[in-house]
Amino acid sequence: MCVWPNSKRRSPVTGKGEHKVRNLGLTLREREVMHLICDGLTPKEIALHLGVSLHTVKSHLKGAHRKLGARNGKHAVALFLEGRR
Repeated sequence: MCVWPNSKRRSPVTGKGEHKVRNLGLTLREREVMHLICDGLTPKEIALHLGVSLHTVKSHLKGAHRKLGARNGKHAVALFLEGRR
């Protein structure tokens, strides 16, 4: 589970006071979408939160899954969280 150190939601990648996250070969937006997935948001909720289309969110997820070498969405989250340590 992704936990934010303060009560205000900030960009999971660029927000001040956030812990450092390794690049993992992902783009900034792919990392941001993966953080929001870790928070339990659905792709539709992420699209609304970021002000982009659902298709764009799915494209970021697909890219992240491919770059992480994940077999499915749950595996992608596990690999993403493991790589952040």
